[in-house]
Amino acid sequence: MAIINPSNVNEIEFDEKDIEVFKIPDVKERIAAFQNHFFPRLELLVKDSVELITEIYGVDPYVTMTYVKKPSNRPNATTNTESGFVYVGISGRRRNSKKDLPLAIKNASGKPIYIHPAYLTFDVRSEGCIEVVFRPFLNSVEAKLIGKVRQEMLSNFELINTLFKNFKIYYNNSKTAENCDNFYKLIVEKDFVLDIHSLHFYTDVFFIPTNFKDELWKLKRAFVCLYPLLDLFISIGDGREPNPAEMLNKFNEWSKIDPNVRISTGYKKGIINEQSKREIAEAWKELINLPVESFFNPENLTDARERTNRAIVQRQGQSKFRSELLEAYGGQCAITDCDAEAALEAAHIFSYLGNDTNHVTNGLLLRADIHTLFDLYLISIDPDTNKVVISSSLIDTCYKELNGKPLKSPKDYANPSPEMLVSHYEKFSRKQNK
Repeated sequence: MAIINPSNVNEIEFDEKDIEVFKIPDVKERIAAFQNHFFPRLELLVKDSVELITEIYGVDPYVTMTYVKKPSNRPNATTNTESGFVYVGISGRRRNSKKDLPLAIKNASGKPIYIHPAYLTFDVRSEGCIEVVFRPFLNSVEAKLIGKVRQEMLSNFELINTLFKNFKIYYNNSKTAENCDNFYKLIVEKDFVLDIHSLHFYTDVFFIPTNFKDELWKLKRAFVCLYPLLDLFISIGDGREPNPAEMLNKFNEWSKIDPNVRISTGYKKGIINEQSKREIAEAWKELINLPVESFFNPENLTDARERTNRAIVQRQGQSKFRSELLEAYGGQCAITDCDAEAALEAAHIFSYLGNDTNHVTNGLLLRADIHTLFDLYLISIDPDTNKVVISSSLIDTCYKELNGKPLKSPKDYANPSPEMLVSHYEKFSRKQNK
């Protein structure tokens, strides 16, 4: 059984019994159990991560930041409600509206605010997994903040893009049915403004059972990698001049000497060309009335390209995951029965899992084209009938014969996770409704 109050970060682990806490019927009892059961381990993860933040960036986050928790342990907190996840992390210091000055930013209605909108947290979810999440806009904020943040992200785009991909950080909003690592699309397109309040950044998740020695240290590094973005938001909110470029470069340099990170070369330069920069600036001038010239610092972009040339981490393969699925499904596609091994791929059901969270119960062995349609939420599995359902857009295609076909069961392995199938089917259904 996992230690509830570990004294050392290396003792942190989560096991199957942790998930039982989410099943406690009484809400108050469940919230108390969350706090007693999860908070000590998550707080230790945050503490250990902050120590690395101090080492790399030369800052003390506790000077300007504080712990944030859900469900809150404040007796009268409005967030003491039923939830499918628990988190502990850091955000800017909370201000008291009766004695403190408001933040240097306002909400979308132009009114003063006293609580920073950005949170960086470790989350444990009822699905039985743990991840790191950066929530930039938990509260309504004015366009000025959004524009300033986007300006800084754009100025340091190529370094952000490289680091986030290396450390397997993705983003998700209501426009994207699954996690995405196309940060160019995120920063360039107008959806950054139009859909900003649903924007989240995520890491890969680790399914429980998991522990620090084998896996959770990877989340710690992703937490530290995301810290410059959190500091960017907090600095603007506090009225201080942010310096994400310096922090990102420090992390980049650290990552190249970290023995747990393997460095490779081959960075493709010149992602943002001059025409793209002009188009972006004009679009944003129209949206938030900021001067075009304020969006770009060519020296920063050039410096970022030079510094990231040697900073790409080799992506780990998923050969073990595929081998297990090949064995589980007898070398046949779980939907089409195709037995051409070269055409079969290991597909994740829960969309934003990465190569470190490969579990047979979260996978399906699918023919390459079916895998693509599955990832695009054009094909799914009805969790009630365990049968294939296809998008209306495929009804008049060769894939119509798959509609209603039973999903193949794995042999000598547990069936696909019902929770994961429900999650995929819900996203499929939302896409159909759109």
